[in-house]
Amino acid sequence: MTYFRTRYTRFFLILLPFVLTACSSGGSDGPPPPPPDVTPPTVSAVAVPAGSTLNRVVTLTATATDAGGVSEVRFLVDGAQVGADTTSPYSFDWDTSTVADGQYALRAEARDQAGNTAQSADVTVTVANTVQFQFALSGAQEVPAVESAGTAQADFTVNLVSGEVTGNVVVNGITPVAAHIHDAFAGANGGVLIGLEQDGGNADQWNAPAAAMLDAAGVDRLLAGALYVNVHTAANPSGELRGQILTADHVLEFTDLEGFAAVPRVTSAASGRAAVTLNVATGALVVQANVTGLDDASAAHVHEAYAGDAGSVLVGLNQDGANAGRWFVEDGVLNAAGLDAYAAGKLYVNVHSPDNQSGELRGQVVP
Repeated sequence: MTYFRTRYTRFFLILLPFVLTACSSGGSDGPPPPPPDVTPPTVSAVAVPAGSTLNRVVTLTATATDAGGVSEVRFLVDGAQVGADTTSPYSFDWDTSTVADGQYALRAEARDQAGNTAQSADVTVTVANTVQFQFALSGAQEVPAVESAGTAQADFTVNLVSGEVTGNVVVNGITPVAAHIHDAFAGANGGVLIGLEQDGGNADQWNAPAAAMLDAAGVDRLLAGALYVNVHTAANPSGELRGQILTADHVLEFTDLEGFAAVPRVTSAASGRAAVTLNVATGALVVQANVTGLDDASAAHVHEAYAGDAGSVLVGLNQDGANAGRWFVEDGVLNAAGLDAYAAGKLYVNVHSPDNQSGELRGQVVP
């Protein structure tokens, strides 16, 4: 018995490694775990509102994707985090008043569920919360236009955060009796926002008073191109010299509305003038058209075509219920193609009448 027990023990010890190997290979609970996620997410460059400068509070946005899910997108200014968002679409409201005016690099950083990160390319922006406006005034901008021998130059600085207004207008060749900052788009008249004061040492200079302020709505109107400076005289108490206060992104064009410019040409006793204010960065369009002698006008539009040709309607104008001769739009928008058409000189203002349904008065908007 001892002999067989010894032989059996040796046999078992020899087979034991094979038994353990077979048990190990046959008793697995499932496939091996997947490899760790080392692929970073993708993230777009930061998008900002259109315009040459940023001011006050602006919304920064970015898009990010990852197969395993994005956990967070951070927004960085000059490499320092200013905000983050964990939910798509990823955005952050950046208060630009927390930095000095100047240029900054914006970047987005995305992090996925596994902790991988990726950063976007930098976008350079300019913050301008204190803006200087320098412009000339003329009788041609008055509504109605005025023939004036006078000239004037305005120089104002506005803090867009606080609304504080400083500066002056200097007049030559006429004797002002008053000067103000008014609220209305070019081609229309509006109420006084800030009365200017005659300088004690220079009768030709009119200054913004101490602590002159625009409220938040006034700053919005300023940035839309809706404020103007008006110099009044005894000969022209409603205004002899006027200048619209415009940002660098705005252009202002005037065009006479006449029958001979219509297609086909019209012999008309009516006439008019249109003021076109356009933000070339955003496409925001304001048109104020004043027509005389055509109270039965049936419609007015901004069309697209070169002078001498007729084209399709881009933006419709509204008739003023209290003034049949005023046609306007203050919330028009030109898309990229429309902005290209403006730059090419292909926009015109057209006023239609029952007798001339294709247009009785027309004026080309020439950049």
